[in-house]
Amino acid sequence: MDKKIEKWAKVLVDYSCNVQRGEWVYLLTNCPETKPLYDAVRKEVLKKGAHVSDHFCYDPCGCTRMGIQHDDLFLTEASPEQLDCFPEFKLTEIKAMQAVIAIEGVSDSQKMGEIPPWKYPRRMKTLNPLINERMKKRWVLTNYPTKFLAQNSGMTLKELWNFVYSALFLKKEDPVAEWQKVSDNQAELIDFLKDVELIRIKGVQSDLTLKVAGRIWDNCDGRFNFPDGEVFTGPIEDSANGVIFFGDFPIICGGKEVSGIKLSFQSGKVIEASAEKGNEFLQSLLETDEGASYIGELGIGTNFGIQKPTKEILFDEKIGGTIHLALGDGYAETGSQNKSAIHQDIIKPLAIFNPNDPDQAELLVLKGNSWFRLVKTAGKLSFKKVQE
Repeated sequence: MDKKIEKWAKVLVDYSCNVQRGEWVYLLTNCPETKPLYDAVRKEVLKKGAHVSDHFCYDPCGCTRMGIQHDDLFLTEASPEQLDCFPEFKLTEIKAMQAVIAIEGVSDSQKMGEIPPWKYPRRMKTLNPLINERMKKRWVLTNYPTKFLAQNSGMTLKELWNFVYSALFLKKEDPVAEWQKVSDNQAELIDFLKDVELIRIKGVQSDLTLKVAGRIWDNCDGRFNFPDGEVFTGPIEDSANGVIFFGDFPIICGGKEVSGIKLSFQSGKVIEASAEKGNEFLQSLLETDEGASYIGELGIGTNFGIQKPTKEILFDEKIGGTIHLALGDGYAETGSQNKSAIHQDIIKPLAIFNPNDPDQAELLVLKGNSWFRLVKTAGKLSFKKVQE
């Protein structure tokens, strides 16, 4: 077995989920190509004296926060009655677990393009109680290189493996020590952001304000996502006003590619939405429930080891010098009160990531009576006071 895969498994089990003797671990994947890492994680869990509940492919608990990624066969064939059927026995099982390790592999998403866009959010809504229970556990989500992810990201499979190993710090002798450095750097950002009242995202085509006073910022350092590298919070629910254009950073959700997204907000709610590609799917997501039209998360990517978009959110939302907004469900630990069956991250590059981006967007924050701009200095992010 590849030594880096063994190292990867050990980090997931020991660092990300801190698995202890006698505990039950819900181990799942959605793709057969992930088997080398799946087996390595299984081995590490057993070596710890813990127990494994195996779920190899087609698991309704899913590999994403939303739960049913890439199950094209089910979504193609399922009737409305089947889409609405909740697997009660799976909820009983997940309640008995102490940790969840999910290994996602991007499979051939072309078939998903033929599925009616209303089916995906409808099934997500049905499975929401199951996903919410999973989120109460110690959990981690990681993404395994596959030939289809390589194809989507414009890399060879060998290039993608190299990219992933670098993003996860698996080339380093002690990956956990590297993630601790990430944690320390992000703690400095959070120390500054904790007293910020207002955030403005301003560009040529964007001008959006959000209030975050009293909300908590979370330090993402490899314990829930792997790779990681972001700080995030839940904006005050009725505070978003203005417009934001996300540019050509594509996202793939439920096998549907969506890009060129433009959202207009008033008193926190999306009042107008469009996408240059995948617009019908975007509208279906917004119609999932009331909370789907509000922002559940604002995140700032800090990982400069990820330098190009891959069309895979787990990587792309961490890119240093980008921000992302999530429509839908917020994280209660940030103070967010928004509830929804969806949590859809949409990524926007800032000028500090791509100086040639046509929107030339910047992130400004109001602290006290002064405005500060997010900047990159010596390979990491910080805030610099705007000179009047």
